[in-house]
Amino acid sequence: MGQSAASLTLLLTLSLVLLGQANTGPQAVPITACKNHAALHSRLGDVEKRVEDTVRQLEADMQDLLGVIEAPEWKLVFDAGDPTIDILDGRDTSSSV
Repeated sequence: MGQSAASLTLLLTLSLVLLGQANTGPQAVPITACKNHAALHSRLGDVEKRVEDTVRQLEADMQDLLGVIEAPEWKLVFDAGDPTIDILDGRDTSSSV
């Protein structure tokens, strides 16, 4: 009977501890952690904006380059009728490893 009473006491104590934990609610997060998190998101937002601006600029530059290449004066160079050059000189392109 002594062992049964001890296990009942242990079970009751454990239950009270768990109920006490449940009643306290979530633990508060330190304010500095919240500030660090907000600062990190702010910096990530700045990086994202810079990347988007860079991509936009690169797209505009690419359009300008394509416009220059497709200009009539370049058409004469590309359509001059010169034979195309085989840069591989007829060599086999398959690799023998």
